[in-house]
Amino acid sequence: MNDISFISRPVPEGVKEIYVEIFDERAFSMDERIAWGLIPIKEEVFDGETLDDWYSLSGKQGDEKEGMINLVLAYRPVVPGAQVVYPGSYGPCQPVPIAQPPPQLQRRPNQHDIAGLKDMFPNMDESVIHSVLEASGGDVNAATTHLLSMTDS
Repeated sequence: MNDISFISRPVPEGVKEIYVEIFDERAFSMDERIAWGLIPIKEEVFDGETLDDWYSLSGKQGDEKEGMINLVLAYRPVVPGAQVVYPGSYGPCQPVPIAQPPPQLQRRPNQHDIAGLKDMFPNMDESVIHSVLEASGGDVNAATTHLLSMTDS
């Protein structure tokens, strides 16, 4: 059993779910995705609570039948541009400021934009793409940046 003790990433405003993928790492061929899940972030996390809970994963055996993952979720607001060191992480990281267009330029995600992003991120669940695009105010470039940061290992 692998244990990842601490991973920290900036979370764009409005994101209420985390998409998790588990891969079987292979030395001489492509890694295989063996489990995945869309994890809701409970409102208590954004209110300052730390939640330690188990979540079901989906995979070849079916929806929510591939096993479970234990996640500890905590949220700390970050001032854009400030350098932050997360304990147990890989060192200092720069929070990514969320560039949102003025309210009059924001638009609802459309199927064309979602399909284009799905082509770029074929392993990403469409509901995650939709959520990130919505949180980015319909800005495909900003959503692409956020989705890329979610796929970094």
